[in-house]
Amino acid sequence: MGDIHEYRFENTETLFEFITYFESNGKEYDVSREFSLDPYSYHDQASHFITMLYENNIIVQFNWTNWIEEANAYFKSPSLIVNADLIMIRQLFTTIIRSERFNAGKYASMIDNRVILALLKRLKVLVDNHEKGEHRMNLLNKAIIIATKMHDGQTDQTTLRANRIMFLS
Repeated sequence: MGDIHEYRFENTETLFEFITYFESNGKEYDVSREFSLDPYSYHDQASHFITMLYENNIIVQFNWTNWIEEANAYFKSPSLIVNADLIMIRQLFTTIIRSERFNAGKYASMIDNRVILALLKRLKVLVDNHEKGEHRMNLLNKAIIIATKMHDGQTDQTTLRANRIMFLS
């Protein structure tokens, strides 16, 4: 499990492949009719999603049992998720996955209530915004380099035009 304040945005694309899976109206689990402490059996792709959450450091170590009341507000009103930050998204995913151990079917209810889908979509927005921000920073750095070279007289007009084309692309 990852640190709640550290996250790298690389390799998250694999998580976003699950958006279409959770958008479908198919059942992602079966429920046994026989008595069992855990009657839920998740389909391969739903189980694989949990593995991917761990592998992508979405699941974090924090005292989720003390936080369950706040999490429940989001679970009852998934529309709140559209304003959640990355830490909140990670806490909500962690609370769902960890509470499944003590409350069989929690994950299933979060799938059915489209909370998992809302969390994934919000995570995608956050990642996309992060990537746009990095792209803007790269463009800004290119502009600073061009401006510095122009100011210092270290470049000719052909190089300036080529850099402007590169900067604008």
